Amino acid sequence: MRIGLPDRMARPPSLVARIAESFFMALLLAAGLFFGGLIIRDVSAKAATRLWHQTPCRIVASEAHEKRDDKYTGKPYTFSVAYTYELDGTAYTSSTYRRDYDGTADFAEAEALALKYPVGSQQTCYVDLANPAQAVLAHASLLIGVFIVLPAIALVLGGCGLVAAWRPRRAPSHSLTERKQPSKGTLVGALFFSVFLLAGAGFFYGLFLRPAAQLIDARQWLKTPCVVLSSRVLSHSDGDGTTHSIDILYRYQVAGTTHRSNRYDFTPASSSGRRRKQTVVDRYPQGTRTFCYVDPDDPTEAVLSRSFPLSMLYGLLPLVFILIGGGGLAFLAVAALKPDAVGNTHPWLSNQAAALLDADPDALGPATLRPETSRRLHVVGRAILALGWNGGVAVFVAHCVDGWLQGRGNWLITVFLLPFVGIGIWLIIALVGRILALFSPRPAITVCPPAPRPGDTLDVQWTLLGCSDTIQHLTLALEAREEATYSRGTDSVTDKHTFFTLTIADTADHYEMLSGHAQVAIPPDTMHSFESDHNKIVWTFTVHADIPRWPDVDEEFPLCVLPQAATPGDAT
Repeated sequence: MRIGLPDRMARPPSLVARIAESFFMALLLAAGLFFGGLIIRDVSAKAATRLWHQTPCRIVASEAHEKRDDKYTGKPYTFSVAYTYELDGTAYTSSTYRRDYDGTADFAEAEALALKYPVGSQQTCYVDLANPAQAVLAHASLLIGVFIVLPAIALVLGGCGLVAAWRPRRAPSHSLTERKQPSKGTLVGALFFSVFLLAGAGFFYGLFLRPAAQLIDARQWLKTPCVVLSSRVLSHSDGDGTTHSIDILYRYQVAGTTHRSNRYDFTPASSSGRRRKQTVVDRYPQGTRTFCYVDPDDPTEAVLSRSFPLSMLYGLLPLVFILIGGGGLAFLAVAALKPDAVGNTHPWLSNQAAALLDADPDALGPATLRPETSRRLHVVGRAILALGWNGGVAVFVAHCVDGWLQGRGNWLITVFLLPFVGIGIWLIIALVGRILALFSPRPAITVCPPAPRPGDTLDVQWTLLGCSDTIQHLTLALEAREEATYSRGTDSVTDKHTFFTLTIADTADHYEMLSGHAQVAIPPDTMHSFESDHNKIVWTFTVHADIPRWPDVDEEFPLCVLPQAATPGDAT
């Protein structure tokens, strides 16, 4: 029997397909270059001060206060400083704390800087020798440089995709002696999933774990009288829309020292929903005398409310990225640790079992086959996909809904979001279907011998477990197919060609569907089970059961078909 994929499957892509693929890869490459350039430029500007000359200085002014310019309502507080220093006998004065500092939304941060740099203290500043009038007290953070990984991945994928789109394509190999080699995409996949895992872990820590730890720690903070100086709802506008936060500035005393803070609770970031925040602000008009809770170890840290804010639940969304990243890395690790499978060896059949079958084909007795994929695994996969998609879309939908509630609705954005919402609804429906499928009848297939060879007769028994009264039709077939996996640009493509099909049962009779028995002959001139890095020969039982108004049963049960047994006259 001739086995091989049709010629069309090995045919290289057309010129139009190459141009379309190149266009997409060029966009990916350009995006990587653009955003990578922005990050490099920003990091370079921030890192420049680290090369400046270190010089002693004296603080002559230091104050935490509200900004005078109303247009900076997103960061209404700032730390103002002035310091003097000398260089080559010339005195200079500077008022720059840090090159990228533009204020803060947390008054405690500004006050902490004022306490760190008190008037009259001796400090160290950094002076630009090329322009001695320029100096800073602190270096800017270079943490943004970590995000260079994202445009780097886009550069690698875009560049490799362009090369792959135009290089000569090698037809998929059909060698039966080909050994399994590590996949070229494993490293890129590991890098991709690592970014998901690290980004998810970072955001989960910042948006949930850290605020939750502060909330627990605040149970031990000191209850202290305070007076409200001002209260308002702050608006923060950026490219993603407008979010809001509670800004209640209050004054309190600890050990005779007056402090100010504007922290209401431990909400990690601003969010949509101005009306709810305005309700809170209205409870604290100017002059209100109330109580705040102060950290005994750091009196600049205070909070008005120690209750759990519902907005902290948004901090659970990064768990989706952690699941995707961790699950992807686990999958790659399992695939990498999977033992090699050469032409005459099936992954789950040990050498001892194969030798025993050579001596006596019925020695291992009947075996119940396992399905190709678990129904629970399908549910978990669909749940992760639905949660990830709808979690991301929900953030934008919340912004859109908040805009309409505030009378600033945008029809263009609303219409743009509708297809994404529709996909999310479809994913939820698909998930519900998978959950219902958990309760569908479960087919069980028993074969003897458990690993036949071409030319053997296979005894097959099947049984339907669970509630099978609603099944209208059952089809059971033995199928053999060849699978060839190869690269198409940056994608991995698997082509399948079925070269043998034998229908074992095709019935609507209730008793025949519940259980049955058949003798199946494996053709002597067919190919045995085989697996390598790029090719597979897969033998499988396919079961399809029609169930009205319920998810149908569609499952596969792999069968191991061994090579022909060697005879004494065969060449070795």
